[in-house]
Amino acid sequence: MITLLILFGSYGVLYGLAHLGVFSEAVTQMDLAAYAMSFFLVFFGLSHFYKCKDLLRIVPGWVPFPRQTVYVTGVMELMFAIGLLIPSIRFATGIALVLFFVAIFPANLNKAMKGLHIPGALSSNLLSWVRLAYQPLFIGWTLYSIEVL
Repeated sequence: MITLLILFGSYGVLYGLAHLGVFSEAVTQMDLAAYAMSFFLVFFGLSHFYKCKDLLRIVPGWVPFPRQTVYVTGVMELMFAIGLLIPSIRFATGIALVLFFVAIFPANLNKAMKGLHIPGALSSNLLSWVRLAYQPLFIGWTLYSIEVL
């Protein structure tokens, strides 16, 4: 799925660039993981604005102000992306991002339970259920990037 392609692909490109000497030797694997997650968050954070109508469909009915919630979560993803790039606030950003991933889990669960499809996304009902397993991966990736794991 596109989520894994974006995360692993950006990490692979960054890893390759690091081995070509594009980054200083001080850049660690954890830094590269943080940069990849940052790219991931920018990619998907921006989608909250140009795919708002589609994303509204996965917001659970009990969430107040669904349109504003989609926009706010998009802004939050962009802010997390910036925070992960700043070493002095990376740890705090990472902890907040882990909590964010937990908080958005109900939307992904709602999508899977209702069999909702987002146009333009490689998706099926089965893939929506598989996507739920990605949340722990994203959490683990974030914890690794802030040197908790």
